[in-house]
Amino acid sequence: MITRLASLPDDFAAIDELLRLCEAADALDMNVHRQALQAADGHNKALFQLWLDDDNHVQGFARLNFTVAEDEVEGRYWFYVRPMARGQEFEMAALHWAEQETRQYSGARVSRLFSSARSDHEFRFNFLESNGFVRERYFFTMKQPLDTALPAPKIPAGYTLRRATLAESEENNALQNLAFREHWNSQPESLEEFRAYREEPGYRADLDLVAQAADGSLVGFCVATLMPTKEDGTIGLIETLGTHPERRGLGLGRALLLQNLHNLQQMEITQAYISVDAANPTGALHLYESAGFKTFETWLSYFKKL
Repeated sequence: MITRLASLPDDFAAIDELLRLCEAADALDMNVHRQALQAADGHNKALFQLWLDDDNHVQGFARLNFTVAEDEVEGRYWFYVRPMARGQEFEMAALHWAEQETRQYSGARVSRLFSSARSDHEFRFNFLESNGFVRERYFFTMKQPLDTALPAPKIPAGYTLRRATLAESEENNALQNLAFREHWNSQPESLEEFRAYREEPGYRADLDLVAQAADGSLVGFCVATLMPTKEDGTIGLIETLGTHPERRGLGLGRALLLQNLHNLQQMEITQAYISVDAANPTGALHLYESAGFKTFETWLSYFKKL
C-alpha cells in the first residue's frame, strides 16, 4: 500500500473516478468534495490524502479540515474507499493518518476528530463506533420543491429586508455569531473568514439578505447559494438563517427564508435544500416544516477525543 498527499489538479481524475464508484454504491452525492478539490489553492487548511494499491490505483481518499475554537482543535474528517476494497486495510490507515495529522496540527492543545455517516450506511457508522467515535447528534437534510406558488413574505412592521453590503460586514458577522452562540458545536466565525466567503467565486450577493430594524441595526440574516447535485441538478442551498436572540418570535426568520426562496424561484431553481440539527434549540425544524421543507436524509455526527 502506498499513501501520499493528493497532487492537484493532476490527481483529480483518479479521485473523481473513486468518488463516482462510491456514489453509485452508496447513493451519495460527492459534489461537495469535488468542489473542495477544485477550490484547493494551497493556502487553506484542507488536506487531501490518497491510498493506492501496488498497481498505483487509488483505493482510498480522505479529506481533513481543521477548525480552532479557543484552545480546542477539531479535525473534520471524511474518508471514502473503493467499494471492492472495503473492509481491508484502507479505512484503518486513513483513520490513523487523520489522527496523526490532527495531533500534529494541535500541538499542546486539546483535539478531537469529527466524522459523519448517513443513517442507512451501517458499515460506516459501525466502523466509526468500533474505533472510538461517539455518536452525539442527528442532522436532517430537508428539501422543498420551488415549482409551485410560495406564500409572500410577511415582514413585521418596523423592519425591512434587503441585500447585505460588504461595508456592514463587521456588524453582520457579530450578529451571526450571536445568533448561533447557543447552537450545538457552534464555533465563532472570524471577520476574516466572513469576508473571505464573500470573495469566493460562488458567492451570490443577491442571496445574502439581512433584516434591518427601524433604528438601522441588523437583526436577522439569510444566506443562500447555488449548488450542483446529482439528483436535482442545480439547487438552492440555504446556508445560514438566524435572528437576533431578542428579536425571535416576530416572524423575521420566516420572512427572510421565504424571500430567498422567492429569489431562487426567479432564478428558475426548482429545489431548495437545508440542513438542520434535529435538536435545534430555536425551533428551526418547525419553521422549515411549516414553510414546506421535508426531510429526505438523516446524518449522524460522531466525535473522537484524541
